[in-house]
Amino acid sequence: MLFIALFGIISCDDKPRKTLIQAPKGIFDGSLNNNGTSAVIATVDRDTLFWDLEEKDVRYTWSHNDDPKSAITLTAISADGRFALTGEGYVLGLWLTHNGDLLRYISFPFDLIDITISNDGRLAAASLTDKSVVIVDLKSGEIIRKFYHDDLVNSVSLSSNKRLLLTGSDDFKATLWNLPQEEIIYSWEHSKAVNFVAISPNMKYALTSSNPIGAYVWDLQSGKQIAQLNPLSAIFRTIKDPLITISSAFFIESTIESAKADLFSNDFLLTGSPPGIISLWSLPEVKLQEQWYTPKRTFWKPAGNDIVSLAYNPKQEKIVAEGANGIAYWYDLPQSSLKP
Repeated sequence: MLFIALFGIISCDDKPRKTLIQAPKGIFDGSLNNNGTSAVIATVDRDTLFWDLEEKDVRYTWSHNDDPKSAITLTAISADGRFALTGEGYVLGLWLTHNGDLLRYISFPFDLIDITISNDGRLAAASLTDKSVVIVDLKSGEIIRKFYHDDLVNSVSLSSNKRLLLTGSDDFKATLWNLPQEEIIYSWEHSKAVNFVAISPNMKYALTSSNPIGAYVWDLQSGKQIAQLNPLSAIFRTIKDPLITISSAFFIESTIESAKADLFSNDFLLTGSPPGIISLWSLPEVKLQEQWYTPKRTFWKPAGNDIVSLAYNPKQEKIVAEGANGIAYWYDLPQSSLKP
């Protein structure tokens, strides 16, 4: 494959199966549900839209107030797509996606940095500008846990059983917390600030990204590093130690139901990177299987695209990606790519 895609020309292999322009001027943030059938996006135009991606239709337009200068900049959606979170300043909004109703607003004493919601929509985790991370009971709206780093926390992730919290901070640490006991399980040192973290649904792996040094996969049982990965390695083979960071991730587990019963024999990891690269890695050996470079809207502009959210639709066997340029992408995930 000729990787002149860097300059805006993409190879045939990189051509998405389909695209959908959702926000012509781009988005601040966006979140997909697990199978990529719905999305909530915070647009640069200051509208927050809930999309039905199967029908290619905007079902709801949300806002926190009538101030034309205010803007929602953070989003999250539960794995099943039933609940959505929106963040603006120091206010969190909780929404029902089946009818678009607002359930509640939750205010904090400090501004929000990052937010996430548990798979069942019962808990939220939010990092604040006082260097803390709060766990919120979304039914009552009350803060039930609070944790601190030595610097701002850029990214938060909750485990599927709501017992683990992973945080990534400007203090160069990614920390895994036991929520019920309010204790540190592991604290992983990085050489730069940690900008992104994620826990796999089966709680086997953790992913941490340190900007601009690289990304790491960790074994959650032993706490040991499994591998360091670099999504640019397959593209810039002539550049030594290229600098890259991870902006989004999605774990595909071997137990997932697929149109082909024997499709998944291993776990896999999808990662998205700011240059617009989507990478597929096999686990636990962390072997690069496939890469796609999302096309830019205007090929002559030098800026790349950020991938803010990823999902996998097992029935359609397609990767779904949400770009910061306001475009959703669908890519075929060939069965040959899922054989390590």
